[in-house]
Amino acid sequence: MMIGQKVRIGIIVVSVNTVLEPELSRVVPDGVELHFTRARMRSGDPEELARMEAEGPDAAERLADAGVDVIAFACTAASVYRGPGQDKEIVSRIEARTGIPAVATSGAVLKAFEALGMRKIGLGTPYTDSVNQMEERFFRGSGVEVLRMKGLGCTGGEMARIPPEEVRRTALDVNSGDCDGIFLSCTNWRTLELIETLEAELGKPVTSSNQATLWAALRKAGVKDPLPGFGSLLRR
Repeated sequence: MMIGQKVRIGIIVVSVNTVLEPELSRVVPDGVELHFTRARMRSGDPEELARMEAEGPDAAERLADAGVDVIAFACTAASVYRGPGQDKEIVSRIEARTGIPAVATSGAVLKAFEALGMRKIGLGTPYTDSVNQMEERFFRGSGVEVLRMKGLGCTGGEMARIPPEEVRRTALDVNSGDCDGIFLSCTNWRTLELIETLEAELGKPVTSSNQATLWAALRKAGVKDPLPGFGSLLRR
């Protein structure tokens, strides 16, 4: 990033999400502004996931009014529930509406897996079994094998209240000797503060929905600055 250059990233947040904004705002590099708007989603029910996805282009248009350089559709479940390729469809609709480059969380995660060499993963989530199964189908259809999976059975805004130690235990529970790395899914649970320590403890890469979304949006905007302290992905 050039000195003095200002980059604006617009982020579409789930309406019940209380983690993403403070978590990303704490780690974003100098010279980058984050601007947020919300799309309605209160649970992981298919109707709610569909509503979040449907509201994406309108939310993106509001962000476009702020002159953002990149738009991120920041929800994992709402960008996987229809299966492989959904992330590309979301991005295409946002870009067609706004003319602004876009990323979706699930596609950002796939790019993170590629960058980190993660083809076999342990998947930890705060979700119910039904949402976990949607996610596992998305990854399997995208060429990623889920070796172990654990969800905490949360819905709505409950994810935000999960203490970091429980997130850490979930990561350890889905680890195995033959997995390439760990993915902590959901933009509404606290992960960024744990990733660096988990990677050192497990000796393998760890990524999360928020980390991957931020990384993909920064790189899409041309920001290459490494962000030390928040996992190996953000140093790439």
